[in-house]
This record gives sequence, C-alpha cells and structure tokens, in this order.
Amino acid sequence: MLLCNLILAHKNPKQTARLIESLHHPGCTIYLHVDKKVSIEPFEKAIKDPTHVRFIRMRTTVYWGGPSMVYAIAKAISEIQADGQRYDYINLISGQDFPIRPIYEFVDFLTKNQDKQFISYLEGSEADVWWSSAASRFQNYHFNELQVNHKYLVQGWVNKLLPKRRVPFEWNLVGGNCATWWTLKLECAAYLAQKILEDKQVKSFIRLTWGIDEIIFPTLVMDSPFKNMTINNNLRYINWEEQNAHPKILKMEDYESLVRSSHFFARKFDESVDSQILDRLSQTFDSRNF
Repeated sequence: MLLCNLILAHKNPKQTARLIESLHHPGCTIYLHVDKKVSIEPFEKAIKDPTHVRFIRMRTTVYWGGPSMVYAIAKAISEIQADGQRYDYINLISGQDFPIRPIYEFVDFLTKNQDKQFISYLEGSEADVWWSSAASRFQNYHFNELQVNHKYLVQGWVNKLLPKRRVPFEWNLVGGNCATWWTLKLECAAYLAQKILEDKQVKSFIRLTWGIDEIIFPTLVMDSPFKNMTINNNLRYINWEEQNAHPKILKMEDYESLVRSSHFFARKFDESVDSQILDRLSQTFDSRNF
C-alpha cells in the first residue's frame, strides 16, 4: 500500500519538518507545497531527512479563503500524478496538522479499507445551519484575491447591484467546515484535479468565491463515479467549539481528548502557541516504531 501525504504549508518551517518526521514510513512519500508568498529556503533547511520528501514545483500564491487554495491543491495533485508513481491514496493535510496515532496504524487502516475513501461533509440539521451562512460564499461576489485599490468598496457595490450568482449546473451541493482535508483514492483525486483545472463550468463556479474549498471538494466527490466508495468521515479531529473562522488551536489541555479520539490526525496546532502538545504526542506515538 503506497500513501502520498500532500502537505500545504505557509508558516512554521520547524513545525512542518516535525510533521514530516512523524510521517516516516516505508510506504509513505511526502509532497510539500510551500505557499509562494513565503520563502521555501527555511523549509528546505528545517527538513533533516529529505529522502522521502518532494517539493511541489508549481507553487501557488494562496490567499486565505480564496479559490487559490483549491487551485494549489489541484495543481499539486496533477504534479503528483505526472511523476508516475501509482499511489493508492492521497492524504491531504496542512502544515499545522499532526498525527495523533502512529503512522503505521493509519497505513494499516487504509490497507484494510482499500475499497473506501474518506472526506467529511455535513448532513441534516447541522447542514441546514451551516448552509444558511455558507451559501453567500458562492452567491455573492468576493474580490479578496483581486489586486486592485478599494476592492472591498467595489465588492460591496457589485453585490448590491447584481443578482445573486447561481450554481451553473445541476449539482447537489454538499459541504462543511471540515471538508477541505481528506484521504482519497489517487484516481478520485486526479478526477477532482482535472475537473477543477479543465472544466469551464467548474472554473466559472469557483471564480470570485470565498471559502469554496469546503464546498467544491465534497460536491465533486459526491457527484462522481467514486461516490459509492466514499465514507463521510475525514479521520481528523478538528475542534470548532470556539466558533471562530478558524478551528481551535489545540493545546496541552486537549491532550486527553486527542488520545481518546478514534481519528488519526488532528488540527490545528501552532508551536508558537503551545509546542508542549506536540512534544507529548511525539512521545506517546513514536511513528518510527513499526
């Protein structure tokens, strides 16, 4: 079983290097996308053993909440596919994720479940609440990635004067605040990348949106030939109890919840806020002990 861990990083090179170390396994390769806005050199220097690490060459400038996030992921998938290795899965994580169980357990789990793939989206009443605010992400025009003066003033007037945007095709939209990060079969990930990079209707839908990564990935998956093998569970512990735009930064106070969790990864961590939690998890789950 061959696993490709695709990491998106934009800060904390030493923390990213620590994450990479925790993923060391003979069946794993790591592809690292470093946001084009930041220097790649500190990441290169921080990684002690680059044997199983490949840096994404087609780097993208990513703006928080913008469609650039979706395109960065899609381009990275295309680059992985072009390298020719037949991975069984692509596991998408950020530089602020960390395993909460040894990596060999994750590999064993995927080996036993090769007819399944994993992504999260909301259903039922939870979905109704989320969509009540999330629909504006694509119904309104969002200019956050445009490099022009007074863009938010213009954005306000455009949204007052123009009708709301519509989904340009018959889709059953699904989404949720944990949907960006997933573990998908290589064939499905390649399907997503092709749709995002080449399908004119998909590209039109993504354009001038905000936070569309939490919608486009699960929607495309559940509208694809891979729907029936998809489990609504992304295998990640993510805490939204603070109800902010970002999930809670996990600290030592969260340790017991993390180790009791049935998930394999957790996010978000920030070593500048609390590095002890990463120390404790590293001590508890020595990923090199397989």
